[in-house]
Amino acid sequence: MKKTSLLAGLTGISFAANAADGNLTDEGIRQMVLNVTALVVIYLASSFILKAVKSFHDYRLKDKMIEKGVPDSVVEQFLKTPADDTKNQTIKWFFILMSLGVGLSFIGYYNPPFISMAAIMSFCIAGSFLAFFIYIKTTSK
Repeated sequence: MKKTSLLAGLTGISFAANAADGNLTDEGIRQMVLNVTALVVIYLASSFILKAVKSFHDYRLKDKMIEKGVPDSVVEQFLKTPADDTKNQTIKWFFILMSLGVGLSFIGYYNPPFISMAAIMSFCIAGSFLAFFIYIKTTSK
């Protein structure tokens, strides 16, 4: 919840700062959306990297504990996985970041109008969630 409110606050500050400058032309709005999108992409990329590193280190720690002969109950208690599967979360972020990269590349190459930019990004993110859903369905069988 804190992350969402922080992101909403930063977005609001960005819009207010540009409104104060009188920079509400189509090009100003486009630049503002690209700046906010860049912030979101940086957040998502860093979150993805942190989750991947945490998953890797948890695996190594578990392997070392088993190698040293620590009882299984201690290993299980120490490395209890949370309710959400970290592997699936990492794959989900991979799909989201890939779709954002494809969408931003498409926008940068063709330079569409503002409303088309929003539609392209929406379809790319929706496609990433569809790909993740298909991935979950195929791996759960």
